[in-house]
Amino acid sequence: MSASTPASEAPRLSGVVFKEAWDCSYPPAVESTDVLRVNYDIHAVGRDGLYLVEELSHSGIAWRGCRRYRTNPISGDLELDATGTGEWVDAAVASAWRIAGRVERVYRPVV
Repeated sequence: MSASTPASEAPRLSGVVFKEAWDCSYPPAVESTDVLRVNYDIHAVGRDGLYLVEELSHSGIAWRGCRRYRTNPISGDLELDATGTGEWVDAAVASAWRIAGRVERVYRPVV
């Protein structure tokens, strides 16, 4: 990304890939030792689930890891689980975030 490219227009990853989760731990749904199957072609929350998110700012893009999103069953509003433990808040609190991709599957090591 050059200095003249706004963060919102920065290139995105694409395709379906396997990604180690060391930089997006979000217990209990995602542990740092898991492997994620991520679809980077999904850039919006289309259904309840886990998504990889980035924060856009005037200084660039910051990685925010994995977050769980859902549609509130009563109000219909989009919410995100702030802690990974069911602490649902209005997704508008993260208005500077963008969806980097959807986590399609979490693979956990067998011990």
